[in-house]
Amino acid sequence: MRVLRLAFVLGLIFLGAGWALADSTSTASVASSATDASKATIQKLISQLGDEQFAVRRHAEEELVRLGPEAFDQLKAAEDAADLEVAERARYIIQRMRVDWVRAEDSPEIRRTLARYGDLSQPEREKRIAKLNELKDGEGLPALCRIARLEPAPTVARRAALTILDREPSAEAKARLAACLEELSSSQRAPVVWIKLWLRELTDRKGTIKDWDKAVEAEVALLKEESLETNQELVYELLKRRLETCNDMHLVDETTTSLLRVVDLFNERVSPDRFVVDLRWALKWIIDHKRWDVLEQVETQRGDDLQASPEVLYYLAAAEHRAGREDEGEKLAKKAFGMQSTPRERWAVEKQLAALGFVEWCERECRRVIEDSPVASADSLIAREDLATWLHDREDFKRAGELLGEFFDTVKDDRAALQRVTQELSSLAGMVQRDINYYAAKREFYRANEYKKENQPDKEREALLKSSRLNDGDPDVLIAMYRLKDANPEFR
Repeated sequence: MRVLRLAFVLGLIFLGAGWALADSTSTASVASSATDASKATIQKLISQLGDEQFAVRRHAEEELVRLGPEAFDQLKAAEDAADLEVAERARYIIQRMRVDWVRAEDSPEIRRTLARYGDLSQPEREKRIAKLNELKDGEGLPALCRIARLEPAPTVARRAALTILDREPSAEAKARLAACLEELSSSQRAPVVWIKLWLRELTDRKGTIKDWDKAVEAEVALLKEESLETNQELVYELLKRRLETCNDMHLVDETTTSLLRVVDLFNERVSPDRFVVDLRWALKWIIDHKRWDVLEQVETQRGDDLQASPEVLYYLAAAEHRAGREDEGEKLAKKAFGMQSTPRERWAVEKQLAALGFVEWCERECRRVIEDSPVASADSLIAREDLATWLHDREDFKRAGELLGEFFDTVKDDRAALQRVTQELSSLAGMVQRDINYYAAKREFYRANEYKKENQPDKEREALLKSSRLNDGDPDVLIAMYRLKDANPEFR
């Protein structure tokens, strides 16, 4: 049967019938199982796991263990049986089941990678999955399919499948299609379904859209039910892939739906160990992919939400600006600037604007923070350093140094204020921890640049040395010291 199934699949390939999953489904149904045990027999044994007689339960259990992988798919389905006795015993049998992870046809490299696979911890098994994926010419694809089908841990099986989905469909998949289908068999396990859809994409990408929708919705439903079959990270990766696929095919409605599905899912499930995916993320995605048609749909569907906070509104302004509607972008940015915000919220959003490349908006926010904050405060110091960075880039070194100098002149004789700001800096969450010396070193660096501009090498050297003593890890300072006029080789 195994040889016949392989011949049948190869026959389809060479006859030009293609190797899409639509054909592979009928292939799997013709060549069902390499053992003499039928599905009906396996199902009967599973039902006997709940029998009133211990001897019957025991016999059924041992038979199912003996059958091994041939009974795997039906046992996995039985884990959700209404009869709790059957469900519990099915889980136990899967744990006892011995899977021969290494096959005779495996290459030496695959044999080494899968050696003792069943005895490894989950993190180690995931490392082996990554190694299989790294093998050249798709050599590890059949083994990854094997894991997706037979791995007892649902999340590890899904990881194997997602690893395959991350690959670009190419000739390597065509060459190894028969081996992949052989491993997947007729299993309807979720990770297997994903891989079969991936195989179908090789020849009929558009034809998989509706089936992918079903697969994605099924996984989202599991997550909402808090099933142990999946987790946030896996669902996120599946949704992201769906989004990228729709984008590649330039499907406007489907891309918008996929984008907002990611946003809605993670906003419903905020957890301390996972970032929050919100409309800022969606707008950044639109900007990066230049999908202005999707932007219009998102604005239509989520107009009120886009106006709800300065952060999101700024991202919308950036998107409009990048889309070529500069006047509308400036209008929205001014509206965001005028919204009520604390100094800390302002410099936080200013850093996001910097990443988007809107320096003018950044500087405006920095100046507002400086105006609204006491000079001797962490908020003021951070905003001053950010603004000084932009001034430095425009070679306004004097004003850059003065901005930070105003802070240090204020706290010079006020140890209590200096200590308070130091504590504020150390308590800021989600930010690179920088102490007072970092800012003091920046001040000296800006002063050194001004002295260089004024052709005062001695003062430049003195300021650079001070900066280096305060913070010896700033490469800009080290480069400036190396380039000092009249510096001797020893100094360099």
